Amino acid sequence: MTRKEQELIELAHQWGYCTLDDVTLFLEVAKSTASERLKRLVSSNKLKMTQSRLGVNLYHLGKMKFNISDFDHDRKCKELCKHILGKLDCEYIGGAKLRSLIIEEKGRRGLTEKIPDFVITFQGKSAAIEVELSQKSLKRQEENIWKYVAALRNGEYFKVVYYCGSEEIRDRVLMLASDKVVRDYIEAKMMPL
Repeated sequence: MTRKEQELIELAHQWGYCTLDDVTLFLEVAKSTASERLKRLVSSNKLKMTQSRLGVNLYHLGKMKFNISDFDHDRKCKELCKHILGKLDCEYIGGAKLRSLIIEEKGRRGLTEKIPDFVITFQGKSAAIEVELSQKSLKRQEENIWKYVAALRNGEYFKVVYYCGSEEIRDRVLMLASDKVVRDYIEAKMMPL
């Protein structure tokens, strides 16, 4: 197996699945090259392929849960992650990999914690990244912020950054994080893409 094929498998592991567009984005290869690699990995049973109701082929390592409503959110997370990787010399861990690491470490009870969309590690420090494209209920958003406050206090993250799909969402996150305890550690920004 080539290094690029190993990177492709890791991409599917990080995010739970990948698409042809994800492979071209992250591995910076032509679609034809990415397509050939994906076909080779599927034929050798290193990856599985499932066609979504949208007609998009999803490449994954085995059992996967795919919610069609999450597709746009997942795509935005991957694009944002690649954007950040292009600006900083950092590493990332995708949400699906974070979930499996938490289950390994803490069992299923660890899933009550807030799991970020992805984590960026920069200069030895980890930042939780959230992509908020739609307005959540006030109660749910408040609960999520306080779960992050606990994670910040435990030293899991040095910062939490919300990338928001609208000014209303950003303003609500900033309002909820305005408490003196958390305002230095929780940021809310507009999506850069």
